[in-house]
Amino acid sequence: MRQSIIVLVVAGSVAWIMPAAARPGLTVLQYLTYQTGGGPEFPPIIGPDGVLYGTTYTEENGGGIYSIDTSGKNFAVLYEFPGGLAGSSPFGGLTLGPDGMLYGTTLFGGTSGQGTVFQFAPATQIATILHSFDVADGSTPYAGVVQDAAGNLYGTTSAGGANNLGTIYKIAAGTQAFSKLADLDGKSGSAPYTPLLIGPDGLLYGTATGGGTSNNGTIFRLSPQGGKIELLHSFSGQDGDGPFSGLTAGKGGVLYGTTDVGGVNNKGVVFAFTIKGRKLTVLHSFDGTDGYFPQGRVALDKAGRLLGTTFTGGANNSGVIYRYDPRTSSFQVLQELAYSTAGLPNAGLTYAGGKVFFGGTLSGGSEPNASGAIIKFSE
Repeated sequence: MRQSIIVLVVAGSVAWIMPAAARPGLTVLQYLTYQTGGGPEFPPIIGPDGVLYGTTYTEENGGGIYSIDTSGKNFAVLYEFPGGLAGSSPFGGLTLGPDGMLYGTTLFGGTSGQGTVFQFAPATQIATILHSFDVADGSTPYAGVVQDAAGNLYGTTSAGGANNLGTIYKIAAGTQAFSKLADLDGKSGSAPYTPLLIGPDGLLYGTATGGGTSNNGTIFRLSPQGGKIELLHSFSGQDGDGPFSGLTAGKGGVLYGTTDVGGVNNKGVVFAFTIKGRKLTVLHSFDGTDGYFPQGRVALDKAGRLLGTTFTGGANNSGVIYRYDPRTSSFQVLQELAYSTAGLPNAGLTYAGGKVFFGGTLSGGSEPNASGAIIKFSE
């Protein structure tokens, strides 16, 4: 069932907070509150107009979509999810389509209360529900969607399906017809909380936080036409446990990612997975002083270096921004984050070219209703 919701942005309804400079390399573009929307669980994306667009998980009415200039000016709440049939709590961030539309998911709401897939038009500020989950076809889609060259959308749900372990689905371009491609079965993984990746071979790659041989999570792949999920790697704990972030494609058929915990110190790892040969290599094991819980997807800069965030750990136990260079096998903490300024980055980073990245944090700001920040980081 599809529904269109038109939202007017009323002048004065959005609180304006002047951007503030933080420590060298880090700039707070906007502090968030529960009124304007808080809890940015995924980093913003860059629209064709050069403006940042993102989602906030928490808000008075169930989360929202915001826009802000890359300089930190003109912050606006474009849409507030009203809950109910229209969905609420957009955890998974946004995907920009070639048609200029923004696509995403909500954890809750829809006709069965199990979450939705939506389309949002920035020009008109109209949100359209493309699909409402009903448990049989999936439930609670933490992850957003990815789009192929033909305009088809693909995504995962963390629960529901035949085994209540999550599903993989497709929404066809043009017709917007929904189809369930596969049910996770535990052996191939369970509870995928992360977006899919369209690999260099055109197949869909993903991670699941649980399942596999040791129930520490998996890397899997699937044909866009559906069928059996192919298990590529089962995490053992020593090489990682609970991959909460998605995969990032590097050169030469190498995929990069992180796990929440596991590794030598059980505080998470950065890994590389070579598709040919199915070889996983732990690039770095966190020890707490250099970060803990690396939950966000890593971004690659123009030199092929990985930049990412950890949710906690570091000097202030509020997370760090780190860099790993595969060419030199070197790891470096670039920025120690602070809870009061901007900390607890659950989102990872979006690469904007040059040495510039954008992201979000779950803490920051001095207001009683402070609920995170939108940040800019320069190497």
